Amino acid sequence: MQHYMFRWEFGGDYLAPVRPRAVLDVACGTGRWAIDVARRFPQATVVGFDINRELIERALSEPGLPGNCTFVVADALQPFAFADGSFDFVMADSHPAVAQRGRRDGPRHERWGMGRAA
Repeated sequence: MQHYMFRWEFGGDYLAPVRPRAVLDVACGTGRWAIDVARRFPQATVVGFDINRELIERALSEPGLPGNCTFVVADALQPFAFADGSFDFVMADSHPAVAQRGRRDGPRHERWGMGRAA
């Protein structure tokens, strides 16, 4: 539902002009945003993760799940299992726990596998 509210308000799924190669959806919930982005950018690898195993299993069983989209169970408040530079586009919309953690523990872009800012 939140995904569709953002789409309505912003007129799309994101505001940045991007052509991503690798996308990470942090705390993806039902995976709807990740699936939509995977369909929009078939050349990109899209990974969604969430701590809720039931939601991840539901996303993985989505009819017509694009081949470039996958989901894993993981906790956004723990170190990620992705190497620096793994993603060039990261979505983490309105997740207060993630935002709070990012402020306390340093730059989120490093923890999200994007490497250091230039």
